[in-house]
Amino acid sequence: MTTKKAQLNPKDLKAIEQSTGIRRELAKESFQLFFEIYFAHYVTAPMAFFHKEIFHFIEDEKNRFTTIMAFRWSGKSTIINTAFPIWSILGKHQYKFIVIVAQTQGQAKLYMRNLKEEILNNELLKKDLWPFREDGDEFNSSSIVLLRSQARITVVSVDQSTRWMRHRNHRPELIIADDIEDLQSVKTREWRDKLFEWFTKELIPLGDIKKTRVFLVGNMLHRDSLLMRMRERIESGQKSWVFRKYPLLNEHGKCLWSERYTDQDIQDLKETIWSEIAWRTEYLLEDAWAEGQVIYPEWIHWYDALPERWPSIVHRYSDGYKESFEDSRPTHPHQLATGVDLAISESDSADYTAFVTGSVWGKHQHKMIYIVDALARKMDFPTTVDTLEFFHKKNSDIHNMSKHEIYIETVGYQLAMEKFLKKNSKMDIIGRKPTGSKRERLILISDLIRTGKIQFPRTEAWLMLVEQLVWFGKERHDDLVDAFTMMVSAVYEKKDRTFYVWTF
Repeated sequence: MTTKKAQLNPKDLKAIEQSTGIRRELAKESFQLFFEIYFAHYVTAPMAFFHKEIFHFIEDEKNRFTTIMAFRWSGKSTIINTAFPIWSILGKHQYKFIVIVAQTQGQAKLYMRNLKEEILNNELLKKDLWPFREDGDEFNSSSIVLLRSQARITVVSVDQSTRWMRHRNHRPELIIADDIEDLQSVKTREWRDKLFEWFTKELIPLGDIKKTRVFLVGNMLHRDSLLMRMRERIESGQKSWVFRKYPLLNEHGKCLWSERYTDQDIQDLKETIWSEIAWRTEYLLEDAWAEGQVIYPEWIHWYDALPERWPSIVHRYSDGYKESFEDSRPTHPHQLATGVDLAISESDSADYTAFVTGSVWGKHQHKMIYIVDALARKMDFPTTVDTLEFFHKKNSDIHNMSKHEIYIETVGYQLAMEKFLKKNSKMDIIGRKPTGSKRERLILISDLIRTGKIQFPRTEAWLMLVEQLVWFGKERHDDLVDAFTMMVSAVYEKKDRTFYVWTF
């Protein structure tokens, strides 16, 4: 890897700047030299090894897809979304169409302003790039056309359409997505899925499948963010792409940019950060979302199919016989239980009405719950009644279970629903008054998850529940968690009756 190029000293840099031919030839072949020549005003400290590694990834066209996660103020945006697009036109790659993606239109305007600022006020760039034309409305974005090379740089935001973008006969040859997520957008799985689908199905296909290069740049915002999803696919071998993570301090506490940040600088910087989690995520790139976590991913026990039914073993007990559960296997399912969490509003920002059903196997210390169904949806009162009755009947029929209890909180709107259902339905409705906070209720049953007393199927609905459990307090919605904790608490608080067969 060619990452050991020495930086230019001031004397050499001055001589190169004064010779147009030498300047252009050196900058054409090396992005690092291009950056040191044309963007010297950004180089306020010697560059770190990771900067030179990024330069290498940029220069090598074999790196078709590169994901860079780097700490705040690492210089990644200046290098990748300001200097790189210009070099890709002036340098040896000679690209004709570059697309830069920002999260919002405000950020897109800022990226474009930075590019224009360099072209207008950077004297060396002005000599080598001038003239240019600015297009304001094409593709609903801002574009710069460099007339000498007939190349275009277009900046768009995530919420703007990018389909069928062309510059003359050129599809995008370079796509740069820089900070297209923020703390708000990663907060719900719905938005994470939406961005991932847009990125993979709309943005990447803009280019030529064999030629276009894609750079995804950002920060540590969420363990299921777009960058982390790409990292997972790369490290699992699904994609032969590049992923690099550059925290301010590595796992040994060593600063990756010691040329810029002294120990005192780091301490001063840390004191300006408003929270420990922000420091650990944005600068150390740690998964600090685990701070205060209740349920950990490694605690989740999955099942592919329900176990076979085993008959109870009956032993003589005094003058009669007592059911025995000495075998560690759950003997048989003996009931279904559904927890219900109701939401009164159908607005976009409202919570969902959620149902969670478990199949209860065994008794006493061998009791287990196999989660079998779940639903989260926005519903009004009549729709909730109809949907719950359908949900109840469907699961009772599928699992051939006559005993199926429905647990509903007896507070506010849910109390009205509980009373209505008891009066107007044939379902076994049981009201429960919640105690403690949502977090406290989840903590109380957390050990049942950790020890495998509760198991989950690998279905889409249950992946949503597991995500809400694991990221409780970080996800916007926790409706499935509420329904789940109510059902589990009710099942395990219920005293099991021991079965006796008396003989005379």
